[in-house]
Amino acid sequence: MRGNTLLGKRKMFGWTVVAFIAAVIILCGTIHIFASPTDSRPYNKYYTSVRVEDGDTVWSIADRYITDSQVSKRDYVDEVCRLNSLTDGNVRSGDYIVVAYYSQDIK
Repeated sequence: MRGNTLLGKRKMFGWTVVAFIAAVIILCGTIHIFASPTDSRPYNKYYTSVRVEDGDTVWSIADRYITDSQVSKRDYVDEVCRLNSLTDGNVRSGDYIVVAYYSQDIK
């Protein structure tokens, strides 16, 4: 009789362990879902004209406008040069150039 009781306790312990592991897996999955960014709206690309200030370079302008994008700085600079027909990448103070910027807002 005692053997049956011990076997029953072992089975109950086994099911308790299985239930605990399942609960941990479910909890981790739930935490992962809620820890994901809630604002997954895509970034839209827009263009604007900017005035080149004293000391500006294509690279410094890229630093200001590349925020919130997945574009590499090199690719961004290449695009600015292409958009503005800059063969050597030099800009002069007072010039206006076209640059891209990124926003989640729809404009």
